[in-house]
Amino acid sequence: MRIGRERRRAIRLIRELDLPELPVLKDVVESVARVRDRPVEVHHRRLPSGLTGFCAQLAHRDVIVIGDSASPLNRILTACHELVHLWRGHAPAQGALFDRATVRTLLPGMHPDVVRGVLMGRSHYGSPQEREAEVVATQLVTMLDLRADQIGNAQLAASLAHRRTGV
Repeated sequence: MRIGRERRRAIRLIRELDLPELPVLKDVVESVARVRDRPVEVHHRRLPSGLTGFCAQLAHRDVIVIGDSASPLNRILTACHELVHLWRGHAPAQGALFDRATVRTLLPGMHPDVVRGVLMGRSHYGSPQEREAEVVATQLVTMLDLRADQIGNAQLAASLAHRRTGV
């Protein structure tokens, strides 16, 4: 699918979320939670090198963990990317399992076997699900009121200058 067609499809999908005219990230989180009929929690934690974020579909809630060392714009983009995975019902990637120590660090208090089975760890955009998540998340970020998320122009410009979209 060509990128123009993918963007138009992304815009159609985003309309399904019934967001306010100028949404902020919180609106997207609440909308995905409403669509999924379960709470969605977003946490910021120190993550292993190379991991910007992930989501876990647990028994009665969804959890998104975002790396706290990322720039503000990348944190928002990563959150949107993971929200798309949850919203679109993407299955966990095969073979994307973390070792017990990493699971304990990322989601303390949860049994590692349960968490490893639901983690959606991804690092490339080769699969259709990854591409959809990246295209929809990128389009979604362009629709958000980033001023409300406290991103200054200098931070935004720096984030955009160093962003590798993978699309």
